[in-house]
Amino acid sequence: MIGRTLALAVIAGCNFAASTSSTRPRVVSSAADSSSTRGPATATQAPEIAGDEPIPAGAIRETGYAQDRRHFYLPAPDRPTDPWAGVAGSKPVSIEMDTFWWSSRRESFACTAARDHCLPAVSWMWFPEAKLNMQGVSAKPIVFTQEGARRPNNLMQLPAEAFVAFRTVPATRKALVAGARIFVQPGKPVPEEPWDDWHVGTIDRVDWDMGFVYLTTAEEPYWITGARVPVLVWDATNGVKILDGKPRDALAVDARDVLLP
Repeated sequence: MIGRTLALAVIAGCNFAASTSSTRPRVVSSAADSSSTRGPATATQAPEIAGDEPIPAGAIRETGYAQDRRHFYLPAPDRPTDPWAGVAGSKPVSIEMDTFWWSSRRESFACTAARDHCLPAVSWMWFPEAKLNMQGVSAKPIVFTQEGARRPNNLMQLPAEAFVAFRTVPATRKALVAGARIFVQPGKPVPEEPWDDWHVGTIDRVDWDMGFVYLTTAEEPYWITGARVPVLVWDATNGVKILDGKPRDALAVDARDVLLP
């Protein structure tokens, strides 16, 4: 049994009641840096952000939301998040946790693209490095912590192998084109559990009338409303890089442009 009340610093835009906490974890620049550094949280309280524009990268909110002394949750954004919100320098944002026994979600609302498919702003997609050029592979949502990449404890642990990590944004009509690589939820219009595996593949065609996207590696279609597009990639050697040569400030998605059921 964990002996301390849990709290956690995360990227903003989430409106949840704070739990009582005697200590506050801190947001640090990288998993490597965080293991030797302890102290009070360095996140700052961000102002409320109105409208449909993406949650900006600089808007960090410190919020506690432990359900009890053993379980806590990363809340879902209320709109798409700027992918740079998950970046600190050339590395993924890392968070310190008092415990790694954390559950996947407690919200009752649907995980539509308007809520960034319920993926917190600190989340990345784990992908095996050895399969980067392969099709039909799955990616696993993660957060970076002082002990490395982690998934919720009510899901399977990560394989012990080299990996890269992607930051993704909800798909738009402009992004869903033949030849593009996407992350999709199998068999569901929106993810019921966003921390489950996401299928990764290349678009063969899009049926806009029926609302499906077809991949080159599968006969069954996927819902366009449960699709995400990778825009950033990180690996331990090269750091964070922008994909497809897009401008740095052109990666975020406006809530008015996402695809809804």
